[in-house]
Amino acid sequence: MLKFLEKAKEANHRDYRKMVMAFYTGMRRGEILGLHWPDVDLDETKLMVRWTLQRIKGQGLKFKPKPKTKAGYRVIELPKTVVDMLKEIQKEQAETKIFISKKYWKGEMVDGKFVQRDLVFCRPNGKPESPQEVSRRFHKFVIEQDITDFSFHNQRHTNLSLLIADGVDDVTPASHAGHAKPSTSKNMYGHAFERKKREMADQFEKKYGPNNGQKQNGQKIKAQ
Repeated sequence: MLKFLEKAKEANHRDYRKMVMAFYTGMRRGEILGLHWPDVDLDETKLMVRWTLQRIKGQGLKFKPKPKTKAGYRVIELPKTVVDMLKEIQKEQAETKIFISKKYWKGEMVDGKFVQRDLVFCRPNGKPESPQEVSRRFHKFVIEQDITDFSFHNQRHTNLSLLIADGVDDVTPASHAGHAKPSTSKNMYGHAFERKKREMADQFEKKYGPNNGQKQNGQKIKAQ
């Protein structure tokens, strides 16, 4: 996956930063495109997922608030790679806002009221990007890299599978992914959980098994 991201960076791919976001945070495509700056705290290195961007038939692009539940409104801790990248985006956008001034898109009317949209991932003029366009560009790039059966959403799956493989508990992946129940994560990523349990069993046998000949302080460990 890291090699794939490196290829996207080398190609100066338009959606490289979105790919990094998906891989490092496990956020969904719509959540990434719906991310607002007020929901990002770079000092505390975390963000809150509060919106998702969707294309609704007959209505165009719409920002949908996430349900106000523990699974819906969730906080994601950010690794340094993502924090540094977001700082770069913030700096670039600040310069763009000065350059094009009033032409920079600031928000929209919703039910007769102006709603400010200060988007993190957007077009150069601040307007939202179509989730479908992002997926199409991603698919085209994947084909160019001679990769099969790999979608933008697969980066989220990779993030969660790696978390599980690294030994985090059952609850953390569910909270990180925005799943209402840990069982949802276990059902979707059962292969990673089972592989980790197999590794744990093998490690236990290697360390404490009767035939391992392991010694401690020069003495063979005795069974308790």
